[in-house]
Amino acid sequence: MVTWSVITEKLKLEAQTAQTMSMMEQAPINVMFSSPDLRIQYMNPASVNTLRTLEALLPVKADKVVGQHIDIFHKNPQLQRKILSDPKNLPHHAQIQLGPEVLDLLVSPIYDNSRNYLGAMVTWSVITEKLRMEKREKEAAESMRTVLENVTEKSQTLAGAAEELTLLSVDCYCQILYMRD
Repeated sequence: MVTWSVITEKLKLEAQTAQTMSMMEQAPINVMFSSPDLRIQYMNPASVNTLRTLEALLPVKADKVVGQHIDIFHKNPQLQRKILSDPKNLPHHAQIQLGPEVLDLLVSPIYDNSRNYLGAMVTWSVITEKLRMEKREKEAAESMRTVLENVTEKSQTLAGAAEELTLLSVDCYCQILYMRD
């Protein structure tokens, strides 16, 4: 009876693990995991595909990232080592420059069921185009504000001119009436 219970629990755990792995493999976001020794242990397919588009900027091919130390991504890795060495520093959000590209990173701690720190998971995306669009939108909004200020200024000038014309035409009309009398 005990053996049956142990096997049932083991099968249940295996099913949960398979489900979780399937979710990670199918996730449309980039996910990477490094162990406490800061070696990259896992990269989901989305990460591999995104890194392939950035390979010219990487020190290794996308398919060779797993097993590498995170130092390969940093010119001065002391800061990253310090942050990732203590799970109390996590979660940590950062934007980093990779050549002309900007990456948005969220680093979160991963624990086992006993709350032992297993390493860091980073979810990330390339946000270069998003930042360009935000800059264009800001510039367009600023341009629109300038246009509206100019329109307001011109309409006030036009309103003043219209008022002067009205006064002038009333004055002329009065003079015409006065000349008739």
